[in-house]
Amino acid sequence: MVVFVVIFRQFRLFVPVDENEQCAIAEALSDMDGLLNALEALIAKKQAIKQATMQQLLTGKTRLPGFSGAWEMKPLGEIADCLDNVRVPLIDEQRSIASVLSDMDAEIAALEERRDKTRAIKQGIMQQLLTGRVRLSESRICTDDTD
Repeated sequence: MVVFVVIFRQFRLFVPVDENEQCAIAEALSDMDGLLNALEALIAKKQAIKQATMQQLLTGKTRLPGFSGAWEMKPLGEIADCLDNVRVPLIDEQRSIASVLSDMDAEIAALEERRDKTRAIKQGIMQQLLTGRVRLSESRICTDDTD
């Protein structure tokens, strides 16, 4: 414990003396957090929409444009290891449903990639700003909104 205290006391940390610069750093990082939170919310929304779309399309409650008519009745054994019968759309409609769901998956994956890149950028910004290697311009001034 004593060794840790001695080492800790010898560690030097650079901090901006100017409160405006400290506030500007905090604001920049807060902006990044806001962007990350917005991306997380958008991803969750898109996932919920996809789930609802799957429920609607795969039960036949909603049909894609250009498709109508009854679904085929097939023994479930042709589709899965069960004994009951089930209604399924014709193969063209199955392909269209799969395409819609794949497009939704791609959109979600792109948002997740954007979120991950934004996290990495935030990490880099933090390293640059909190080590003093990069300084924010004086034009970016933070005000206290508690007044």
